[in-house]
Amino acid sequence: MQSKLKQKIIFDANVIICLHKFSLRKQVTHSCNAAITPIIKHEARFYRDEQGVKKPIELSQDIESKKVEEIPVSLKDFSCLDDILNNFFLKSIDDGEREAIAFLYNTRQSNEYLFCTADMHAIKCLGVLGLKFHGISLQELFEKLVIKSNPLGNSIHAHSKELFGRMVNEGFQESLLHRKK
Repeated sequence: MQSKLKQKIIFDANVIICLHKFSLRKQVTHSCNAAITPIIKHEARFYRDEQGVKKPIELSQDIESKKVEEIPVSLKDFSCLDDILNNFFLKSIDDGEREAIAFLYNTRQSNEYLFCTADMHAIKCLGVLGLKFHGISLQELFEKLVIKSNPLGNSIHAHSKELFGRMVNEGFQESLLHRKK
């Protein structure tokens, strides 16, 4: 299967966990140019299967074989969000999401990467920072990769294109509230 995307997809931990839970990781990560940040790699160490059993997620082999790119993010890149966003809003975003968003913010001119997440605060943050077109919902990614329309069952809502679009637009509209003055 060939990717219809030119961009590399940075997967958030919540998406990696979801892909593992529904046995879609290989299909998705091998159908596009997949990427993760070091913190996201650390956050996505396990998932729970249908019976609640803890299962390991091992991404090192995919990174070593170059199927997944591990993006180095400098402390300077990471801390740039501290200069832009207010502390209340920053605290609502996990470290892995902050790292990925900081990377996107610092490379936003290239349009080389898209961030795939289902975290509402992270999606809003993309809007706040003017990165509306640097994110993608898992549902939209499935559509672009021609993966069946709803492989996630009832979990699809959190990963829907509609919800992603609504949250990124809310963030854009609220951008003055979340930026430092």
